[in-house]
Amino acid sequence: YNRIEPINATLSDDETHYRFTTPSNACFIRVNWDKSPTFMVCGLNYSQTFIPYGFTLNPIVKVSTPNNVLKGKTAYFNGDSICYGPGWYGGYATALADTYGLIVNNQAVSGGVITHIEDSSKHNITISSNSANITEDYVIIEGGVNDASLSVPIGTCTAPYTPTYKLDRFYVSMDYLCRRLAHLGKKVGFIIPHKIISSYQEGGAYYDMQVKVLNKWGIPYLDLTKLCPPLNYTDPLKTTYTANSDGWHPNEEGYKKYY
Repeated sequence: YNRIEPINATLSDDETHYRFTTPSNACFIRVNWDKSPTFMVCGLNYSQTFIPYGFTLNPIVKVSTPNNVLKGKTAYFNGDSICYGPGWYGGYATALADTYGLIVNNQAVSGGVITHIEDSSKHNITISSNSANITEDYVIIEGGVNDASLSVPIGTCTAPYTPTYKLDRFYVSMDYLCRRLAHLGKKVGFIIPHKIISSYQEGGAYYDMQVKVLNKWGIPYLDLTKLCPPLNYTDPLKTTYTANSDGWHPNEEGYKKYY
């Protein structure tokens, strides 16, 4: 390898991070850092959640055609660990950002649930409290598998569009979430992750209820239980496409190929 001259990083305008640009043919970089004992390295869109040392910056094919309607657009993401992306530096939100030039705000948290359960350790996947602050062009939500794995109460599907909400049931919380999405006046969508457990795939109680509510409110959704192989059910798929072969969390190959 040919060594190039050192590149000095510059402080961002909002003073939250330093930025430097590597040559397009760089094979690896070495960072000398004297500001603090910890740091992380990330791509064009930096993560709001600290990850020690950062990520492996694998190349992604970028889209640079006149038909790339996502370039410069903004998107709000919320969901569980599959949206958060612990198996690969920021999951599908970051992949979309790197590939299309989409500007993302990923608020997903590992362990996120739709249902408002009394557990301070659980992150509620909801936009009820901060929907007025969402300024992004797109709103993408993903979740439900943790509700199923925790066997939270499901509740009963009802027809009214202005019900009294008691958010301790999966149906009611999902209904409330979709009602808020429908009233945002933005381009919204929902992601149903790949087959993980039987109750969260076609014929399963949580999956069937979720699809019913999405259809009730006219929320478009990407159903990866049907469009993605059963990653959690065959060892070769687990090994190739999920982090640490856990069957739940896609790795880099899993996100790029299926998400």
